[in-house]
Amino acid sequence: MKKHHPILNRLYKLYDTYKPQSAATYAYLDEVIGAKFYPEDEILYVPGEIIDQIFFLASGNMVAYNFTDSGDKQVLQIYRENEHVAGQSFTRQIPSTYYLMVCAGSYTLQMTRDQLDDVYRKFPETQELGRIRLSTAEEKEVRHKQLLFLPGIQMVETFYKEYPELIEPGKVLRDRDIASYLLLAEGSLRDLRNRLLREGLLKLPAKEGENTLKYG
Repeated sequence: MKKHHPILNRLYKLYDTYKPQSAATYAYLDEVIGAKFYPEDEILYVPGEIIDQIFFLASGNMVAYNFTDSGDKQVLQIYRENEHVAGQSFTRQIPSTYYLMVCAGSYTLQMTRDQLDDVYRKFPETQELGRIRLSTAEEKEVRHKQLLFLPGIQMVETFYKEYPELIEPGKVLRDRDIASYLLLAEGSLRDLRNRLLREGLLKLPAKEGENTLKYG
């Protein structure tokens, strides 16, 4: 049994909610899936490289981003626990158009494109699971676009309720990164978040030995 076996079991339970797979499939995945903990932020791929791994975030966050013509960082997508990370560069094996970074403290499971192709060949029924996973990724993109149409205060509240681990400023992502994802000015994001905190609609996580955290 591998050290990350409990996380594999969590992954398999997630798969079973989509489309149950055979015990033989899971036994094979036990042998080919790798695992890694990232103590620091790490850029995994840069534009022009072909992303040759699919990731499952057991914990933590990953970010896809690029830079504007003026040199400003633009966050394109934020991934969180229990999500797969595999864009068109992976599925179509074409050069990536963005940076892919894993955030400090994250733990991932991963498999190469060749390994995934072997799974599909050995267990053809897994291809339907793959199609379901792709549709889930497309739904995430749609939700992001819908989020951007909400009024500012509602957009920020909705975002932080989906990503509560990002509420504490700077703990995982800087405010300017989140603001770019929401197409807001950094100051506007901070003001709206503080308003939601004051009104009790958002709550910062309590630090060990403390009942509350200050904001402002």
